[in-house]
Amino acid sequence: LPELAAVGDVIERARESRLRYFGHVVRRGEKEPIRRAKNMPVIGRRSVGCQHIRWMDVVGKDIVEVGLEEGDARDRN
Repeated sequence: LPELAAVGDVIERARESRLRYFGHVVRRGEKEPIRRAKNMPVIGRRSVGCQHIRWMDVVGKDIVEVGLEEGDARDRN
């Protein structure tokens, strides 16, 4: 049973790390390469079959589960 509790801790730590890094990305200036890459449209079609999970999809899911909004990352108070 303690092993199952440890898995939950690892998942929470991963979520916290993703949201922390997302905050860094959102607070960067519009001209910064990381910010431009986040907002850059990708041309072409996604492959057929099971889709790879994109980082922004996972972060969006984390934001909803925690009950935050994307704008909360800019407000550090």
